Amino acid sequence: MKITLEAKDILLDMMNNNDLDCLWVLLEESCQGWGLNFTLAKKKEGDDFVTVDGIDVLMDQSTANRSEHVTLFAQDGKLFVEDPEAATCGDCDSGCGSSCGSGCHA
Repeated sequence: MKITLEAKDILLDMMNNNDLDCLWVLLEESCQGWGLNFTLAKKKEGDDFVTVDGIDVLMDQSTANRSEHVTLFAQDGKLFVEDPEAATCGDCDSGCGSSCGSGCHA
């Protein structure tokens, strides 16, 4: 995972304003496969974390492997995720329905 300098500044500001101290990344299954979920959290005693570009990140090894090519970046003051391995909706028969935003309905 990579976190750009601009994204780091936004994350640090959000963490400081909410008394939080890390980014928590989870690997979750959806109707189109596995994807990453990002949230801010507060580390607890015994938590294992890695530091990515100056941000403490909680994630397990499977998540670390999946996020290897992911970049968090900022544009116009908002955070975005670039993930070349992100699931796509595919066809309407996949069972996602409108949740993918494709206009398909299961």
